[in-house]
Amino acid sequence: MSDPKDHARRAAKKARVALELERYRVAETLAREALSHDPGDDDALVLLARAQIGRGAFDEALATLESALAVDPSNGYHHYLVGFALQCKGEYRASMAAFETAVSFEPEFARYHVRLALAQVESGQPEAALASVQRALSLGPEDDVVLETAARVLGQARALDEAEAVARRLLKQQPDSSATFCRLAWVLNERRRYPEACEMAEAALRIDPNNHVAWANLGYALYERALYAQSIEASRRALLLRPSLQSAMINLVSALRVTGQYEEAFQLAARAHLRDRHNKTLAKLLRETRSAYEGASASGMQRVVLLAMLLTMVALTGIVWPWASVILGLVLLGAAVLAWRRVPLRLPPVKAKRE
Repeated sequence: MSDPKDHARRAAKKARVALELERYRVAETLAREALSHDPGDDDALVLLARAQIGRGAFDEALATLESALAVDPSNGYHHYLVGFALQCKGEYRASMAAFETAVSFEPEFARYHVRLALAQVESGQPEAALASVQRALSLGPEDDVVLETAARVLGQARALDEAEAVARRLLKQQPDSSATFCRLAWVLNERRRYPEACEMAEAALRIDPNNHVAWANLGYALYERALYAQSIEASRRALLLRPSLQSAMINLVSALRVTGQYEEAFQLAARAHLRDRHNKTLAKLLRETRSAYEGASASGMQRVVLLAMLLTMVALTGIVWPWASVILGLVLLGAAVLAWRRVPLRLPPVKAKRE
């Protein structure tokens, strides 16, 4: 009779391969098979949690990690994965405690420090984040994950010179990585160097045409260059690949508003808000878009009323003084053109957002 733990080890080995190939459902099935032979195997629990994170089941992953921590509460990697799952949910402040615990158990692991830095900068603690980033870079100066996350944190902390330097260092290590070009595009957008940002985003897309973040970054850079039609197209491509991508949605709605396509902008903003009613950013986007839509409708009505008033004046003048109606009509027509131009058809451009 074969040893159950031997079965568990073989299933776990296959699960690791599936995770490397990003076949998360297969990895989850194999991890569960390993657990069926050895329910107390915390390594198999970690494999299961990683597979659940990979397919976006973050709450399930957190429940799995609770079981792993019950087996080995002093394992820094378990706490790291808890923090990572929380960050994937957007719960950066909650993730901070998990990363701090991970660091306390394994203080020399660079990735723990850089993920802690991301939690800190997202929670409004830029100085603490910069200290954590420097610690991470000193521990893992060539770690691709550390460099990519460090560039993001430095950019958000407005240390833009350092952010660009780290992104370019990463690009030297990964010259064929779409994600690396994409991160540099993001940094250049933060630096308002939009033509260069476009070049980097386009380079990312040449490597991977399905990089939704690259499309979103390109859409933002094009928006800032007032290339609105191209920005709309890039943002649509991003949303086709990732319908829930908030940055691309904001880019698209913003560009549609600038080009006077209020009805579509309003419909998109409303649907995005319906999908996530508790998202304050989307709620604000909907309010602003509704205001722009109503403002444009009001402006259109103002023009109709203005034109009707001018035509009435010309008609009345023609009845009383027929000989003067032509001259007055020309004068009023000139006034109408000037007034028409002064009535705003659209609100000023709103600020878009990038990933």
